[in-house]
Amino acid sequence: MVEPLPHANPRRRGRPCVRAAVVLCALAATLGRAEEVTRPAETERLTRRYQEAHTRFDAAPSNAAPAIAFARAVFELTEFATNSTQRAALAEEGIAASRVALSLVPTNAAAHCVLGLNLGQLARTRTLGALKLVPQIEAAWLAAAAADPQVNHAAPRRLLALLYDAAPGWPLSVGSRSEARTNFVQAVALAPDYANNWLVYLESCLGWGDLKTARAIFPKTAAAMAKARQLFPGREWVWELQDWERRWAAAQKKFDAAEKRARNTAHRQRMKDD
Repeated sequence: MVEPLPHANPRRRGRPCVRAAVVLCALAATLGRAEEVTRPAETERLTRRYQEAHTRFDAAPSNAAPAIAFARAVFELTEFATNSTQRAALAEEGIAASRVALSLVPTNAAAHCVLGLNLGQLARTRTLGALKLVPQIEAAWLAAAAADPQVNHAAPRRLLALLYDAAPGWPLSVGSRSEARTNFVQAVALAPDYANNWLVYLESCLGWGDLKTARAIFPKTAAAMAKARQLFPGREWVWELQDWERRWAAAQKKFDAAEKRARNTAHRQRMKDD
């Protein structure tokens, strides 16, 4: 069972707690490569998946699996919401379904993960109120990590890293670069072949200006991206891989620019020393 990536730019500026919600996810367990998929086509596919999952959930309210699948389908569709009202209404459905699943199986890591994701979608619709949701999001992913740290390619650690990176720091919220780094390292250690673990880590290192670490993980990210294109063909993940490719291209440009600045700085220093 898998979950998709969000399609918003994880490094965009703006309300920090809302940025935290925007980047909350890297859970696709299958990837695809085919012709370009348009937003209307993807919205249609996800709407159909949402409807089918809703029917299965209604038919088996005491079964955790359909509840988790519906909560996932809600999260995926919510990413394509056209306004905050629609996004919030969908997110509330996903939160409710996640909690139904957890009432049935409290230690289900996937249910904890998708609860946090839907809480993140709800946070995107709020301003200051989003900060109040961040501890709930953190708690959901900590519970997921405790239940099964390897679920969906180390999703709990990946998601916690993104949350700690994007959220405001103490005393406003849980943001912490050191915690983000610790969780990124754990994610790539738990699932080293999963490309997005490396990609989000690289994006954050570049955002921090940590060129030393970026240099170390850049070739690993490239290798994982190459492997991802070969391992997981499938039309339903084309949209997600397109997003990965855009982000990878942007990261390469940023890395090259950082290397150029470093060379220029070193050259100026040598000239000064001479």
